Amino acid sequence: MMTIGVITGIVFYVGCVYLYFLLDRIVEKLGEIDDSLSDLRVDLAVTQTEIQRAKEELNRIDTV
Repeated sequence: MMTIGVITGIVFYVGCVYLYFLLDRIVEKLGEIDDSLSDLRVDLAVTQTEIQRAKEELNRIDTV
């Protein structure tokens, strides 16, 4: 009975360590994805601003 308890404890400990490192990698990947999305949001905002300026410039040209 003692052997089964020790083996179960070791397996549980190794499983917890494995899950810790797995979750740590997942959190790192999510951070990378968040950074990428932030960069995309900035690019999108810049693009929208450029489009708005181009439309305004076209309106000015059309009115002249």
